[in-house]
Amino acid sequence: MKKCKKPEYKILERIRKIKEGKYRIWEQHSLNVQN
Repeated sequence: MKKCKKPEYKILERIRKIKEGKYRIWEQHSLNVQN
């Protein structure tokens, strides 16, 4: 595998992490509402 990282890949990875973070926060919030 080549070690050259494309800036586009970094941006996509960052967006994916942000979406995962928001989903986790939403999941925790829904669990708190149920309890």
